[in-house]
Amino acid sequence: MFPNKPLTAIVSQNKIFWAIFIFFLCAYLYNFGTHRLYPFLDIPNHQALSSIYNSYGDPDNHLEKYYTFNIFPKPNIFYMIFCGSKLFSDIQRANKIFYFIYVIFFMLGINFLIIRCGGNIWYAMLAFILLYNINVGYGLTGFTISIPAVLFLVLFTINYIENKRFLTGGVIAVLMVLLFFMHVMAALFSFMVYLSCILYFYIRKNNRRDIIAQVLPCVPAILLCCFWWVTDSRNYEGPGFFSTISQYYQTTFLKMFWQRGAIVVHDNFRLFGGTYGYVLAAFFSLFIILFVIKPLFEKETTLRSLTKSPAAICILILLFCSLICSILMPVELPGYSFLYQRFTVFLFLGVILLGSIVSPKRISQFSKILMCATVSIHCVLWIQNFDAFNEENKGFDKSFFSNCDRKDIVAALIYNYRFRNVSVYNNFIDYYTAWTKGVSTTRLIDDRSFPVGRKVSKEILPEYIKWIGKDKNNGYDGRYKDVDHIIVRGDLPAGTLEQLKDFIVVKQQGSWFLYSHKNNISSSQLLK
Repeated sequence: MFPNKPLTAIVSQNKIFWAIFIFFLCAYLYNFGTHRLYPFLDIPNHQALSSIYNSYGDPDNHLEKYYTFNIFPKPNIFYMIFCGSKLFSDIQRANKIFYFIYVIFFMLGINFLIIRCGGNIWYAMLAFILLYNINVGYGLTGFTISIPAVLFLVLFTINYIENKRFLTGGVIAVLMVLLFFMHVMAALFSFMVYLSCILYFYIRKNNRRDIIAQVLPCVPAILLCCFWWVTDSRNYEGPGFFSTISQYYQTTFLKMFWQRGAIVVHDNFRLFGGTYGYVLAAFFSLFIILFVIKPLFEKETTLRSLTKSPAAICILILLFCSLICSILMPVELPGYSFLYQRFTVFLFLGVILLGSIVSPKRISQFSKILMCATVSIHCVLWIQNFDAFNEENKGFDKSFFSNCDRKDIVAALIYNYRFRNVSVYNNFIDYYTAWTKGVSTTRLIDDRSFPVGRKVSKEILPEYIKWIGKDKNNGYDGRYKDVDHIIVRGDLPAGTLEQLKDFIVVKQQGSWFLYSHKNNISSSQLLK
């Protein structure tokens, strides 16, 4: 039931699948490769971090004057180091290569796992539907790149349990350390999955010496996590972790538990805002579930028979751990947000893997056509989404900030922060730092989770106003009165216009306006 065929034989027997698979892979890579801007909320933050990492301390900028910078023992810095590397000529090119790596290894990971489990390879087509999961849509770059890393960790875990080779254990240890630097939550999740697999097989075999040896690959990454946690907690002045957790489960968890039903729409819901977007996202998720339920009802393979395969057991454990995290984890912790929502991608990947295992070895032509049609719709919708986003922001590039000097401070008032009724533009101020290495009122310096900190007072470098467009009646408090420039998107309320009387519009590109302080411009710079 779980064959171990050579990879060449599997490829030879599924030539049509691999031709279709490569076509779709190229289509998704095309989308990332041909567009300048991605409609992902936090991408500007991470590109700014990469730019700061790349040029912090250089004499031709003023970043060191306003920001502190410390990357150790910080987790979640893989994207920053990769895209900020001197290997790349600019941040945006590095960002494209980063997402190329993500897409390729995401799809390779799911394919290798299906092959390793003896599953039906056509189920890998369903994984394309999860490429734009909630982590990608929100621009959570660290967790994004950790997804394929976790898939490969599960693959090596299966091999380690069956073969117990020292080299495989070493690869697992390295992967877990890398996961810490990709995203610490993914590293903790990998501990959960790996140790659960080890514990399950230990209980079955009751081999104490074996379990001690198999736990060793976790040790380096666990030590890193502990060192970071102690160091970070010592420097954090906000509410405590345990008191926050206790209060959440006592007062909020059950009251808001109904929201966990949204796990069926977390992935792909950022295609469109409103009801239409949620219906579309639910359709894609339920389509995946359908292909698992169908063979279970046909009783081709019973769930009880899966316990005969170590590989299948590891997939069931991945699925169970993902479900636990998606249902029981908090919404946020002090300094960190979007917690349980991140794990739905693993939940549905687990569903796909389970479906491939319980599926008959040959599925109908209709099922294959249905898979390909759905993936085609998904791919076309996201390409069109990227096209529309870049068309809307034509002209918003490095040249938009040509009136700004690197010594200037640039702020932002993003009243219209939505694209297709989805929040996207709130962090666009960070593109100024990413593209010019200039100083902005970025939220990075006041958030716990980033390696950049504030070096000057809020009077000198004002705190960023988050989500000002959500409550226009709340108004602008005038905190940017002494900055050099303000980028604006959306209609300004009358009260805000009054407080910007010392600023003049010097540039416009579509919906974007650049306001400059009167003391900082010459008559030749005024907008004609």
